Amino acid sequence: MKSLIIITLVLFSITTFSQEKGSISGKITDHETNQPVSDAIIEVIELKKTTSSNPNGEFEFNELPYGNYQLKVTSLGYKSLTQTDVV
Repeated sequence: MKSLIIITLVLFSITTFSQEKGSISGKITDHETNQPVSDAIIEVIELKKTTSSNPNGEFEFNELPYGNYQLKVTSLGYKSLTQTDVV
């Protein structure tokens, strides 16, 4: 099973839509090959919201209340990863 490092695996950008909401988006890539990982499952643990990465490895969560969130990334053939992010 491949091991991925979350810091190089997920690149987050934070965008604000209003005074009360924000978003988290990023791209999931294989650490060794730098190739996108499609169909990875990304979960905002505290909100129990999930999405999956597209064929380019990209994902996005919109309309999130400001706060600290733990994101869990899972994909077949890779170890699960968890990272804390702030919106």
